[in-house]
Amino acid sequence: MARIRPTLLLVPLLVLLTTIPALAEKEYKIPEIHVEALITSDGLVQIREHRTYVFDGSFTWASYRLPKRGYREIRDLRILEGEQAFVNRNTEEAGTFRVLEDDSDVELQWYYEAEDTTRTFTVEYTLVGVLVTGDEWTEFFWTWAAKGREKSTEVLEVELRLPGEKNGKIAESELEVGGDTAEVGANSAEAGGDPSQSIYAWSRLAYPIADIDINGRKVSMRVNDLRRSRAFPVRVLFPVAWLNLDAGQAPYAGQTPYSEQSGDDLQDTYTAVIRDPSLTLERVLAEESQWQAEVERERATREQLLELAPSLSALLSALGILVFVLVYRTYGTKPKPTYGSAHVRRITPNPLPPALAGRLLNASTGSAGHLTSTLFDLARRGYLMLEERPVEEKWYSNETTEFVLSMPTQGVTKEGTPSQEDNWMRESFSSRDLVPGVERGIERDVEGGIKRDVQRDDVRGLSGVCTDEQGLLDWERSLLDFVEMQLLKGNHTFKKVFNGNRSAFPKWYRKWDGIVRKTYKAQGWFDSRSYIGVTINATVQSLLLISSIILLVKSSGVMIPALLITGILLIASFAVIRRTEKGEMLYQEWKSYKDGLKDGSMALSGMLDEGVRGDGTDRTRLTPDRHFIYATAMGIHGKKMKALVSRISQNDMNAIFPWIFLMPGSSNTPATVAASLNALTATATASVSSVAGGGGASAGAAGGGASGGAG
Repeated sequence: MARIRPTLLLVPLLVLLTTIPALAEKEYKIPEIHVEALITSDGLVQIREHRTYVFDGSFTWASYRLPKRGYREIRDLRILEGEQAFVNRNTEEAGTFRVLEDDSDVELQWYYEAEDTTRTFTVEYTLVGVLVTGDEWTEFFWTWAAKGREKSTEVLEVELRLPGEKNGKIAESELEVGGDTAEVGANSAEAGGDPSQSIYAWSRLAYPIADIDINGRKVSMRVNDLRRSRAFPVRVLFPVAWLNLDAGQAPYAGQTPYSEQSGDDLQDTYTAVIRDPSLTLERVLAEESQWQAEVERERATREQLLELAPSLSALLSALGILVFVLVYRTYGTKPKPTYGSAHVRRITPNPLPPALAGRLLNASTGSAGHLTSTLFDLARRGYLMLEERPVEEKWYSNETTEFVLSMPTQGVTKEGTPSQEDNWMRESFSSRDLVPGVERGIERDVEGGIKRDVQRDDVRGLSGVCTDEQGLLDWERSLLDFVEMQLLKGNHTFKKVFNGNRSAFPKWYRKWDGIVRKTYKAQGWFDSRSYIGVTINATVQSLLLISSIILLVKSSGVMIPALLITGILLIASFAVIRRTEKGEMLYQEWKSYKDGLKDGSMALSGMLDEGVRGDGTDRTRLTPDRHFIYATAMGIHGKKMKALVSRISQNDMNAIFPWIFLMPGSSNTPATVAASLNALTATATASVSSVAGGGGASAGAAGGGASGGAG
């Protein structure tokens, strides 16, 4: 094994020092939101929202999104911190902000530098067309905190100032107080007051109870411990006489609107208020009374469910278990093999293509090892070459060689390298009697005189399987074509051929795996009736799971056991799939063989000692390199793979792996070759699983269902 260079020790240290700050978890809260809102006499609504952020970590940006609903236009957008205003520039520099817009939202993004501190930012904007006026009343219905915020709010305070009469003066003795959820005040008619000079306010927050106080022409609202799953909409009603309708109804010269006209608007012209003659006090009182009655009914239902929840949870859990047991006993009981447990582990059962053997032992799912083992098997049969070549030494790596792929009819020439190297590679292969293609497969795997259509010992007895004129299966031909295409593009190394960052490989791999999966299903190794059981159990468990979720939302955490049990039993539906007697016998044989490879009772060097070389002595005439290929397909790697091949001598290495070309004078030992092959498998695994995505943090918001983020 090569010595580790001292400079290499600096690399992980530098990486560690530079990534520790990034690895530290970033977190922030928005514990307090204070809103100042002013309704002007001409029907505009001016909002100043002070949002307090508590940062734990380093943050550089925040956002505020406001849905386009409930108003016609939003303008005069500003971001401040104290008295310092942010500049509207699209530069993402600290102290700037920008405004974005799509079909559904208006978004403000502002930039700053903050670390382990508390900051308060102010969002300002003016709403146009947010008030609805009837003949006598004006309605302002606004959501001050949206449902679904990612951050709960400890304190939310809103101070709403209403316009006065036309002369700007209203005697407080003339004001009567209307109602919220608990009716803030009483109907002014009953109190002997003038209904035109009354204020009504209703909170649509069922829990916790919001405090609403009306003093003069100011409505103060406060709610504590508002969870992120709850919205805080408030409906306010005040006399239309307090507005200057002449100004409010006149078309205004709007700026470029960050909004869209609501489909519920009753007039098409852009005006500061929306006219709706059907808006009356009686209608609003009836709607709020109806909403309150619905809340009471839901509360009564919830209390009833709380009493029944333990029994319902036990019932749903028991029903789920009963259904699963019945379905499993009917459709999922596995057949018992006709042979005993004493099975010869060293002899592969009936040979299979590596991709099918690996899938059989991998819960019928594909993996990167199936692709890599197929590649190795093609190289073993002479369709491909794995060649070792030198690489330029680099200070951050101690690798001096790498493995490249090539076709038997062509060498691998590095870019800008004369063809002389290509010639000695080809000559070296010729000197080792590496005959390309099917002829070598016939020579290694079957007895002489057998025709090409039956030449392979690993496809006998398989259903729906045929080889082409070169003896290749569908997925083998697909893999060979893909490799050849990559070689023509100049990608020779294993990592470059199967680079998961390229768009070509993931798309091709999904098709390749589909071909293998189709052939696998056609073998009749699984009982088709068991899939009926899967459908029955999955359907019933899904219904029980949905019922548990609904009851959990409407009752309490008592339903969590039922939710967990039915969820687990839903996933366990796949356990109902059972093998046929043929499939179970095949599975047990291959599992026993895999156990032999893993526990060290088999070793390739031992097979050589027994004379299992080119023609072999076992009943399947399996060569030692095929054991290595099957081990790759079955996911054996690391120390277990090293134990499998590490005792092979350098001379035996050429006998076992004639399809791996080592450079003349190579210092590679069996252990390093095994490590290299393990690295190839790891590369394939990384390539297959390299399609991923990510996202960012978002936070709670105030206003008409606003949301935002910080990072």
